Amino acid sequence: MRKNSNHRYLIILAICALSAIILTACSKSVQEIGESVQTAAEAPAEVAPAKAAPGTEVASETAAVAETEAASGTAAVAETAAAPEMTTTPETAAVSEKAASETASATAAAAVPVAFDPAQIRDIVKAEAIGEFGTAETRRYGSLRWIERHLGTAVRLSGWPNCPYDMLVRLTRSDGQVFELQPATDSCDNMLIGGNDWYSFNNGGSNTELFDIFNLKTEAGKVERREPLPAYKYNGDNGVVKAVTEYFLKDPGYYVPAGGVALPEFVLCRIADDGSGNITVYGNFRIMVYSRRGRTLSVEAGGNEPGIAYLKKTGDNTYEVVGSDKADDADEWDTKVKKWCNGDKELYSKYIESNRMDSEYSRKWKNYWIYNYVKDNKLPFTETQDGKWDPVPIEPVEEMPEMK
Repeated sequence: MRKNSNHRYLIILAICALSAIILTACSKSVQEIGESVQTAAEAPAEVAPAKAAPGTEVASETAAVAETEAASGTAAVAETAAAPEMTTTPETAAVSEKAASETASATAAAAVPVAFDPAQIRDIVKAEAIGEFGTAETRRYGSLRWIERHLGTAVRLSGWPNCPYDMLVRLTRSDGQVFELQPATDSCDNMLIGGNDWYSFNNGGSNTELFDIFNLKTEAGKVERREPLPAYKYNGDNGVVKAVTEYFLKDPGYYVPAGGVALPEFVLCRIADDGSGNITVYGNFRIMVYSRRGRTLSVEAGGNEPGIAYLKKTGDNTYEVVGSDKADDADEWDTKVKKWCNGDKELYSKYIESNRMDSEYSRKWKNYWIYNYVKDNKLPFTETQDGKWDPVPIEPVEEMPEMK
Protein backbone atom coordinates (compact mmCIF):
# COMPACT_ATOMS: atom_id res chain seq x y z
CA MET A 1 0.00 0.00 0.00
CA ARG A 2 2.80 2.35 0.81
CA LYS A 3 4.35 1.80 -2.60
CA ASN A 4 1.21 2.86 -4.41
CA SER A 5 1.03 5.97 -2.27
CA ASN A 6 4.54 6.98 -3.33
CA HIS A 7 3.63 6.65 -6.99
CA ARG A 8 0.62 8.82 -6.58
CA TYR A 9 2.74 11.41 -4.80
CA LEU A 10 5.26 11.46 -7.60
CA ILE A 11 2.56 11.78 -10.21
CA ILE A 12 1.00 14.73 -8.37
CA LEU A 13 4.41 16.48 -8.14
CA ALA A 14 4.99 15.96 -11.83
CA ILE A 15 1.63 17.45 -12.68
CA CYS A 16 2.27 20.48 -10.44
CA ALA A 17 5.67 21.07 -12.02
CA LEU A 18 4.23 20.87 -15.52
CA SER A 19 1.46 23.28 -14.55
CA ALA A 20 4.02 25.72 -13.17
CA ILE A 21 6.04 25.57 -16.36
CA ILE A 22 2.94 26.16 -18.48
CA LEU A 23 1.82 29.05 -16.30
CA THR A 24 5.27 30.62 -16.45
CA ALA A 25 5.36 30.37 -20.23
CA CYS A 26 1.87 31.81 -20.62
CA SER A 27 2.69 34.69 -18.29
CA LYS A 28 5.83 35.50 -20.28
CA SER A 29 3.88 35.44 -23.57
CA VAL A 30 1.20 37.68 -22.16
CA GLN A 31 3.87 40.13 -20.94
CA GLU A 32 5.58 40.19 -24.35
CA ILE A 33 2.26 40.75 -26.10
CA GLY A 34 1.46 43.59 -23.68
CA GLU A 35 4.82 45.21 -24.27
CA SER A 36 4.30 44.95 -28.05
CA VAL A 37 0.93 46.55 -27.77
CA GLN A 38 2.32 49.32 -25.58
CA THR A 39 5.18 49.91 -28.03
CA ALA A 40 2.74 50.11 -30.95
CA ALA A 41 0.56 52.52 -29.03
CA GLU A 42 3.43 54.74 -27.97
CA ALA A 43 5.26 54.83 -31.33
CA PRO A 44 2.82 57.20 -33.22
CA ALA A 45 2.85 59.65 -30.37
CA GLU A 46 6.51 60.32 -31.02
CA VAL A 47 5.99 61.47 -34.71
CA ALA A 48 2.43 62.78 -34.81
CA PRO A 49 2.09 66.58 -34.98
CA ALA A 50 0.15 68.55 -32.42
CA LYS A 51 -3.57 68.29 -32.91
CA ALA A 52 -4.89 71.15 -35.05
CA ALA A 53 -7.83 73.34 -34.13
CA PRO A 54 -11.22 72.07 -35.24
CA GLY A 55 -11.95 72.76 -38.92
CA THR A 56 -8.29 73.18 -39.90
CA GLU A 57 -7.23 69.57 -40.07
CA VAL A 58 -7.68 69.35 -43.86
CA ALA A 59 -5.97 72.68 -44.46
CA SER A 60 -3.02 71.71 -42.30
CA GLU A 61 -2.66 68.42 -44.09
CA THR A 62 -2.92 70.09 -47.49
CA ALA A 63 -0.33 72.68 -46.48
CA ALA A 64 1.98 69.97 -45.34
CA VAL A 65 1.60 68.09 -48.62
CA ALA A 66 2.00 71.28 -50.63
CA GLU A 67 5.10 72.21 -48.71
CA THR A 68 6.58 68.80 -49.36
CA GLU A 69 5.72 68.92 -53.08
CA ALA A 70 6.90 72.51 -53.42
CA ALA A 71 10.24 71.62 -51.94
CA SER A 72 10.89 69.05 -54.62
CA GLY A 73 8.88 70.75 -57.42
CA THR A 74 10.55 74.15 -57.04
CA ALA A 75 13.91 72.57 -57.31
CA ALA A 76 12.83 70.76 -60.48
CA VAL A 77 11.39 73.91 -62.02
CA ALA A 78 14.46 75.91 -61.12
CA GLU A 79 16.61 73.27 -62.67
CA THR A 80 14.46 73.21 -65.85
CA ALA A 81 14.43 77.03 -66.17
CA ALA A 82 18.15 77.17 -65.81
CA ALA A 83 18.66 74.38 -68.30
CA PRO A 84 18.50 76.49 -71.54
CA GLU A 85 21.07 78.94 -70.25
CA MET A 86 23.29 76.17 -69.00
CA THR A 87 22.93 74.12 -72.19
CA THR A 88 23.51 77.02 -74.65
CA THR A 89 26.48 76.23 -76.84
CA PRO A 90 28.41 78.17 -79.47
CA GLU A 91 26.73 76.03 -82.12
CA THR A 92 23.23 76.94 -80.81
CA ALA A 93 24.12 80.61 -80.72
CA ALA A 94 25.39 80.44 -84.30
CA VAL A 95 22.13 78.86 -85.49
CA SER A 96 20.05 81.54 -83.72
CA GLU A 97 22.19 84.33 -85.21
CA LYS A 98 21.87 82.84 -88.69
CA ALA A 99 18.06 82.57 -88.37
CA ALA A 100 17.83 86.20 -87.22
CA SER A 101 20.03 87.30 -90.13
CA GLU A 102 17.91 85.42 -92.67
CA THR A 103 14.72 86.96 -91.25
CA ALA A 104 16.20 90.45 -91.47
CA SER A 105 17.31 89.87 -95.06
CA ALA A 106 13.88 88.56 -96.04
CA THR A 107 12.25 91.66 -94.53
CA ALA A 108 14.66 93.96 -96.35
CA ALA A 109 14.10 92.15 -99.64
CA ALA A 110 10.35 92.43 -99.25
CA ALA A 111 10.72 96.21 -98.84
CA VAL A 112 12.34 96.61 -102.26
CA PRO A 113 9.73 97.19 -105.01
CA VAL A 114 9.58 94.58 -107.76
CA ALA A 115 10.67 95.68 -111.24
CA PHE A 116 8.01 96.05 -113.95
CA ASP A 117 7.37 97.77 -117.28
CA PRO A 118 5.78 101.25 -116.85
CA ALA A 119 3.40 100.33 -119.69
CA GLN A 120 1.63 98.12 -117.15
CA ILE A 121 0.43 101.27 -115.40
CA ARG A 122 -3.15 101.27 -116.73
CA ASP A 123 -6.70 100.82 -115.46
CA ILE A 124 -5.63 102.18 -112.07
CA VAL A 125 -8.41 102.32 -109.48
CA LYS A 126 -6.41 103.40 -106.42
CA ALA A 127 -3.13 105.20 -105.79
CA GLU A 128 -1.36 105.48 -102.44
CA ALA A 129 1.63 107.55 -101.37
CA ILE A 130 3.52 106.13 -98.38
CA GLY A 131 6.23 107.87 -96.38
CA GLU A 132 7.09 109.47 -93.05
CA PHE A 133 3.93 111.56 -93.42
CA GLY A 134 1.82 108.37 -93.27
CA THR A 135 -0.36 107.20 -96.16
CA ALA A 136 -2.24 109.44 -98.58
CA GLU A 137 -4.74 107.84 -100.95
CA THR A 138 -6.71 108.91 -103.99
CA ARG A 139 -9.35 107.22 -106.13
CA ARG A 140 -10.21 110.34 -108.11
CA TYR A 141 -10.74 109.77 -111.78
CA GLY A 142 -8.75 112.76 -113.04
CA SER A 143 -5.79 112.03 -110.74
CA LEU A 144 -5.62 108.36 -111.72
CA ARG A 145 -5.75 109.20 -115.41
CA TRP A 146 -2.89 111.69 -114.93
CA ILE A 147 -0.82 108.92 -113.34
CA GLU A 148 -1.55 106.57 -116.24
CA ARG A 149 -0.82 109.24 -118.83
CA HIS A 150 2.54 110.34 -117.40
CA LEU A 151 4.01 107.51 -115.31
CA GLY A 152 2.73 104.88 -117.73
CA THR A 153 4.75 106.45 -120.56
CA ALA A 154 7.96 107.05 -118.59
CA VAL A 155 11.25 106.63 -120.49
CA ARG A 156 14.13 104.59 -119.10
CA LEU A 157 17.36 106.47 -118.41
CA SER A 158 20.95 105.31 -118.09
CA GLY A 159 23.32 106.00 -115.22
CA TRP A 160 22.33 106.66 -111.65
CA PRO A 161 20.49 109.79 -110.43
CA ASN A 162 21.65 111.94 -107.56
CA CYS A 163 18.15 112.34 -106.12
CA PRO A 164 16.47 111.33 -102.85
CA TYR A 165 13.74 108.67 -103.08
CA ASP A 166 12.02 108.82 -99.70
CA MET A 167 8.47 108.03 -100.77
CA LEU A 168 6.73 104.95 -102.14
CA VAL A 169 3.78 105.09 -104.56
CA ARG A 170 1.57 101.99 -104.68
CA LEU A 171 -0.80 101.61 -107.63
CA THR A 172 -3.70 99.14 -107.68
CA ARG A 173 -5.22 98.09 -111.02
CA SER A 174 -8.80 97.04 -111.63
CA ASP A 175 -7.65 93.42 -112.00
CA GLY A 176 -6.11 93.48 -108.51
CA GLN A 177 -2.45 93.72 -109.57
CA VAL A 178 -0.34 96.05 -107.45
CA PHE A 179 2.73 97.99 -108.63
CA GLU A 180 5.14 100.03 -106.51
CA LEU A 181 7.58 102.75 -107.55
CA GLN A 182 9.70 105.43 -105.91
CA PRO A 183 9.41 108.99 -107.26
CA ALA A 184 12.21 111.46 -106.63
CA THR A 185 11.36 113.61 -103.62
CA ASP A 186 13.08 116.76 -104.86
CA SER A 187 12.58 118.76 -108.06
CA CYS A 188 13.60 115.87 -110.37
CA ASP A 189 10.88 114.47 -112.63
CA ASN A 190 11.98 110.85 -112.39
CA MET A 191 11.34 107.64 -110.49
CA LEU A 192 12.88 104.29 -109.59
CA ILE A 193 11.22 100.96 -110.40
CA GLY A 194 12.50 97.81 -108.75
CA GLY A 195 14.92 99.86 -106.68
CA ASN A 196 17.41 100.16 -109.59
CA ASP A 197 15.66 100.99 -112.87
CA TRP A 198 15.64 104.74 -113.47
CA TYR A 199 12.83 106.37 -115.48
CA SER A 200 11.91 109.91 -116.46
CA PHE A 201 8.31 111.02 -116.72
CA ASN A 202 9.20 114.52 -117.94
CA ASN A 203 6.65 114.23 -120.72
CA GLY A 204 4.40 117.08 -119.75
CA GLY A 205 4.16 115.96 -116.15
CA SER A 206 6.23 116.85 -113.10
CA ASN A 207 6.79 115.49 -109.65
CA THR A 208 5.15 118.62 -108.23
CA GLU A 209 1.92 117.61 -109.93
CA LEU A 210 2.38 114.06 -108.65
CA PHE A 211 2.70 115.33 -105.08
CA ASP A 212 -0.33 117.56 -105.57
CA ILE A 213 -2.42 114.51 -106.44
CA PHE A 214 -1.82 113.30 -102.87
CA ASN A 215 -1.99 116.80 -101.37
CA LEU A 216 1.71 116.64 -100.50
CA LYS A 217 4.63 119.02 -100.90
CA THR A 218 8.39 118.52 -100.93
CA GLU A 219 11.13 120.86 -99.83
CA ALA A 220 14.80 119.85 -99.80
CA GLY A 221 13.79 116.23 -100.24
CA LYS A 222 11.41 116.22 -97.25
CA VAL A 223 7.83 115.28 -98.10
CA GLU A 224 5.02 116.74 -95.97
CA ARG A 225 1.28 117.08 -96.15
CA ARG A 226 0.14 120.28 -97.83
CA GLU A 227 -2.40 122.67 -96.40
CA PRO A 228 -5.80 122.24 -98.13
CA LEU A 229 -7.00 124.79 -100.64
CA PRO A 230 -8.84 127.64 -98.92
CA ALA A 231 -12.62 127.41 -98.88
CA TYR A 232 -14.46 129.75 -101.22
CA LYS A 233 -15.64 133.07 -99.80
CA TYR A 234 -17.61 135.64 -101.75
CA ASN A 235 -15.95 139.03 -101.36
CA GLY A 236 -18.25 141.05 -103.64
CA ASP A 237 -20.71 143.71 -102.49
CA ASN A 238 -23.94 142.15 -103.82
CA GLY A 239 -25.93 140.91 -100.81
CA VAL A 240 -28.23 138.72 -102.91
CA VAL A 241 -25.33 136.92 -104.64
CA LYS A 242 -23.58 136.49 -101.29
CA ALA A 243 -26.64 134.86 -99.72
CA VAL A 244 -27.22 132.54 -102.69
CA THR A 245 -23.55 131.54 -102.84
CA GLU A 246 -23.38 130.67 -99.15
CA TYR A 247 -26.67 128.79 -99.33
CA PHE A 248 -25.73 126.45 -102.18
CA LEU A 249 -22.11 125.93 -101.10
CA LYS A 250 -23.25 124.80 -97.66
CA ASP A 251 -24.15 121.47 -99.24
CA PRO A 252 -22.44 121.29 -102.66
CA GLY A 253 -23.87 117.85 -103.42
CA TYR A 254 -20.48 116.51 -104.49
CA TYR A 255 -17.64 114.79 -102.65
CA VAL A 256 -14.80 117.20 -101.94
CA PRO A 257 -11.51 115.28 -101.54
CA ALA A 258 -8.94 116.15 -98.90
CA GLY A 259 -7.16 119.31 -99.97
CA GLY A 260 -9.76 120.10 -102.64
CA VAL A 261 -12.30 122.90 -102.88
CA ALA A 262 -15.85 123.39 -104.16
CA LEU A 263 -16.20 126.56 -106.27
CA PRO A 264 -19.36 128.23 -107.51
CA GLU A 265 -19.63 128.68 -111.25
CA PHE A 266 -23.14 130.07 -111.19
CA VAL A 267 -24.63 131.50 -114.34
CA LEU A 268 -27.21 133.97 -113.07
CA CYS A 269 -29.96 134.62 -115.60
CA ARG A 270 -32.08 137.14 -113.73
CA ILE A 271 -32.63 138.65 -110.27
CA ALA A 272 -36.21 139.85 -109.72
CA ASP A 273 -37.28 142.11 -106.83
CA ASP A 274 -40.98 142.63 -106.13
CA GLY A 275 -40.24 145.82 -104.16
CA SER A 276 -41.43 144.31 -100.88
CA GLY A 277 -38.21 142.62 -99.88
CA ASN A 278 -38.92 139.39 -101.75
CA ILE A 279 -36.24 138.38 -104.23
CA THR A 280 -36.26 135.61 -106.85
CA VAL A 281 -33.02 134.45 -108.45
CA TYR A 282 -33.13 132.48 -111.72
CA GLY A 283 -30.01 130.72 -112.87
CA ASN A 284 -27.82 127.67 -113.22
CA PHE A 285 -26.28 127.09 -109.76
CA ARG A 286 -23.38 125.03 -111.07
CA ILE A 287 -20.76 123.90 -108.54
CA MET A 288 -17.42 122.40 -109.55
CA VAL A 289 -14.95 120.55 -107.30
CA TYR A 290 -11.24 121.12 -107.95
CA SER A 291 -7.96 119.77 -106.67
CA ARG A 292 -4.48 121.19 -106.98
CA ARG A 293 -2.04 119.91 -109.62
CA GLY A 294 0.89 122.22 -110.14
CA ARG A 295 -0.52 125.43 -111.63
CA THR A 296 -3.67 123.66 -112.73
CA LEU A 297 -7.01 123.43 -110.98
CA SER A 298 -8.06 119.92 -111.90
CA VAL A 299 -11.79 119.14 -112.08
CA GLU A 300 -12.85 116.29 -109.79
CA ALA A 301 -16.64 116.58 -109.92
CA GLY A 302 -19.47 118.95 -110.67
CA GLY A 303 -22.17 119.74 -113.17
CA ASN A 304 -25.12 121.88 -114.18
CA GLU A 305 -27.74 122.71 -111.57
CA PRO A 306 -30.48 124.86 -113.17
CA GLY A 307 -32.76 126.15 -110.50
CA ILE A 308 -34.53 128.98 -108.73
CA ALA A 309 -34.00 130.56 -105.29
CA TYR A 310 -36.38 132.62 -103.15
CA LEU A 311 -34.98 135.19 -100.74
CA LYS A 312 -36.27 137.74 -98.28
CA LYS A 313 -34.53 140.91 -97.16
CA THR A 314 -33.32 140.84 -93.58
CA GLY A 315 -31.39 144.11 -93.35
CA ASP A 316 -29.32 146.62 -95.24
CA ASN A 317 -27.99 144.58 -98.20
CA THR A 318 -28.48 141.33 -96.28
CA TYR A 319 -30.74 138.52 -97.44
CA GLU A 320 -31.78 135.03 -96.49
CA VAL A 321 -32.68 132.16 -98.80
CA VAL A 322 -36.07 130.84 -97.72
CA GLY A 323 -36.63 128.29 -100.46
CA SER A 324 -35.22 126.81 -103.65
CA ASP A 325 -35.86 124.28 -106.37
CA LYS A 326 -33.65 122.53 -108.92
CA ALA A 327 -34.12 120.50 -112.06
CA ASP A 328 -31.87 117.65 -110.89
CA ASP A 329 -33.35 115.09 -113.22
CA ALA A 330 -32.70 115.58 -116.94
CA ASP A 331 -36.18 114.30 -117.70
CA GLU A 332 -37.76 117.12 -115.71
CA TRP A 333 -35.37 119.84 -116.81
CA ASP A 334 -37.55 121.32 -119.56
CA THR A 335 -40.77 121.01 -117.59
CA LYS A 336 -39.41 122.81 -114.53
CA VAL A 337 -37.56 125.51 -116.43
CA LYS A 338 -40.68 126.35 -118.43
CA LYS A 339 -42.67 126.51 -115.22
CA TRP A 340 -40.21 128.95 -113.66
CA CYS A 341 -40.11 131.10 -116.80
CA ASN A 342 -43.90 131.23 -116.95
CA GLY A 343 -43.96 131.92 -120.68
CA ASP A 344 -40.97 134.32 -120.65
CA LYS A 345 -39.11 133.17 -123.78
CA GLU A 346 -36.11 135.45 -123.17
CA LEU A 347 -35.58 133.97 -119.70
CA TYR A 348 -36.01 130.48 -121.09
CA SER A 349 -33.30 131.09 -123.72
CA LYS A 350 -30.93 132.26 -120.96
CA TYR A 351 -31.48 128.97 -119.13
CA ILE A 352 -30.69 127.12 -122.36
CA GLU A 353 -27.46 129.07 -122.83
CA SER A 354 -26.42 128.65 -119.18
CA ASN A 355 -26.65 124.90 -119.59
CA ARG A 356 -23.98 124.93 -122.32
CA MET A 357 -20.69 125.10 -120.42
CA ASP A 358 -18.78 126.02 -123.59
CA SER A 359 -20.93 129.03 -124.42
CA GLU A 360 -19.31 132.45 -124.20
CA TYR A 361 -21.81 133.54 -121.53
CA SER A 362 -21.06 130.49 -119.34
CA ARG A 363 -17.28 130.89 -119.77
CA LYS A 364 -17.47 134.52 -118.70
CA TRP A 365 -19.28 133.59 -115.49
CA LYS A 366 -16.87 130.71 -114.80
CA ASN A 367 -13.83 132.99 -115.16
CA TYR A 368 -15.45 135.58 -112.90
CA TRP A 369 -15.73 133.08 -110.02
CA ILE A 370 -12.37 131.35 -110.47
CA TYR A 371 -10.26 134.40 -111.27
CA ASN A 372 -11.42 136.25 -108.15
CA TYR A 373 -10.94 133.13 -106.01
CA VAL A 374 -7.32 132.79 -107.21
CA LYS A 375 -6.63 136.52 -106.85
CA ASP A 376 -8.22 136.90 -103.40
CA ASN A 377 -6.25 133.93 -102.02
CA LYS A 378 -2.99 134.69 -103.88
CA LEU A 379 -2.87 131.23 -105.45
CA PRO A 380 -0.54 130.20 -108.33
CA PHE A 381 -3.16 128.68 -110.67
CA THR A 382 -3.21 129.75 -114.29
CA GLU A 383 -5.53 127.16 -115.85
CA THR A 384 -8.25 124.58 -115.26
CA GLN A 385 -8.51 121.12 -116.74
CA ASP A 386 -11.39 118.69 -116.97
CA GLY A 387 -10.30 115.07 -117.34
CA LYS A 388 -8.64 114.28 -120.65
CA TRP A 389 -9.55 117.60 -122.23
CA ASP A 390 -6.90 120.23 -122.87
CA PRO A 391 -6.22 122.76 -120.09
CA VAL A 392 -8.15 126.04 -120.34
CA PRO A 393 -6.46 129.30 -119.27
CA ILE A 394 -8.09 131.31 -116.47
CA GLU A 395 -9.08 134.65 -117.96
CA PRO A 396 -9.21 137.84 -115.84
CA VAL A 397 -12.85 138.76 -115.25
CA GLU A 398 -13.01 140.95 -112.15
CA GLU A 399 -16.54 142.32 -112.45
CA MET A 400 -19.68 140.20 -112.35
CA PRO A 401 -21.03 139.77 -115.91
CA GLU A 402 -24.20 141.60 -116.81
CA MET A 403 -27.35 139.55 -116.85
CA LYS A 404 -28.85 139.56 -120.30
